[in-house]
Amino acid sequence: MTRWQLDPATPAVRDSDAAPGAVPLKWAHDATTGEPRYIHDQEVVSKCGTCVCPACHLELTPVLAGQPMRVRPTAHFRHPAGAQRDDCVLVAARVAAARHLAERGFIDLPRRRVSANARGFSGEDYEVWVEEPAERVRVSLARMRDHATAVLTLDDGRELIVDLTGTRAPTDDGPGVAIVTMALSDLALAMLDAPAIRARLRVLPDLRWCSHWKDDELQAQGRSRAEKAASDAMDGWTAEDEAEFVGTLPTGTAPALAQTYRRETLLHREAKAAIEQAGAIDTPGLELIVTRHPPDELAGDWDDQTIRKV
Repeated sequence: MTRWQLDPATPAVRDSDAAPGAVPLKWAHDATTGEPRYIHDQEVVSKCGTCVCPACHLELTPVLAGQPMRVRPTAHFRHPAGAQRDDCVLVAARVAAARHLAERGFIDLPRRRVSANARGFSGEDYEVWVEEPAERVRVSLARMRDHATAVLTLDDGRELIVDLTGTRAPTDDGPGVAIVTMALSDLALAMLDAPAIRARLRVLPDLRWCSHWKDDELQAQGRSRAEKAASDAMDGWTAEDEAEFVGTLPTGTAPALAQTYRRETLLHREAKAAIEQAGAIDTPGLELIVTRHPPDELAGDWDDQTIRKV
């Protein structure tokens, strides 16, 4: 048996908690073509081209390229002495991910589901959901737009912005722009080789929509369905109806009383609409009965003391 002494003052360190300076830089850009290069790519091993940092654009020196079994130190790209490299490792990992999105040739987009509401005259809210189904789309080109985003060009010409931080705000690029987020902010990604990154992308379906090409269309469709739901519940109401109703309320009407008036007005409105649609109305019969009380001197002379009229 071996007894180990634990030091509670030393916290556990995970790969994702590592500082950028402690993670080797294994991805770079070819200075001539701009293509992503892995430290063990043949172009790097044979030194047939210069590599630059995808974040700071400084020229890099390959160390132990083509020796994947070496550890402590492991193969990596080295920055010039004194260079500030806070984001370089993470940006390099995102560049590699963008390359393999293109190499994979497709991306599975999740369904886009949005809600729309309509408020009935009674004050009741009617909510409906509309959605665009999930789809697999082919990618013809992937390029980094900046340190945090990649732009995928699809086969049909549409562009899809992929935020690789997973924290994109939905209004950054305005309406009509399709944006999804992909959580690629783990520094450990920078140490993955090409097959590992491909595997990571295969098991990373947690794409989240920030905005969709059809958002305006879906919102309009949702509003139409919500308004129909209110109408089907005999609770539909237009802005003109609302203005007319408010104009009939006495000044200072309490909200609770106004709500009662709303219900009564709605019932009256629907009843009138039903009569107008029918174009006719059946009125009930009216029967009048009059009882005569003759004077004493004429008692017995009247045939019937009751007169009925219908």
